[in-house]
Amino acid sequence: MNKGIIVGIIVLIAVVGIGGYVYMSFFSGGLTVDNIKVTLTDSNHSTSAKYEYEVNATITANQVYDELEMDLVFYDSNGAVIPKYAPFLWWDEDTLPGEKDNANVDVELNQTPTKVDIVIYSEGLGRSVVYNKTVNIT
Repeated sequence: MNKGIIVGIIVLIAVVGIGGYVYMSFFSGGLTVDNIKVTLTDSNHSTSAKYEYEVNATITANQVYDELEMDLVFYDSNGAVIPKYAPFLWWDEDTLPGEKDNANVDVELNQTPTKVDIVIYSEGLGRSVVYNKTVNIT
């Protein structure tokens, strides 16, 4: 076999291997969300809301994201959605694999919630849910 062909095959294998590694490192894996805490911080709020809650979480990207956005949906004991007074909660842009961010969100509510859906969207190629978890509030 010709040395040029052998070198060409080795280079091709190396390029495909490196390309696969880069793809797996940067474009697969989603998010990891840890240290989720939902805390009542004020129950005698002076505005129209009666309760102020703080939601904290550590978000680690396992792939590249152009933009991430978090939304919180609170529910009462009957399962009805509680309106919140914070339309824009948390976002991060140009997130790289391994990057950690501490999301700290204050939300005002007019009643006591029993659970919250934590939903994180990717705004890259259209809005898609990349993380969704329901947390019970005690």
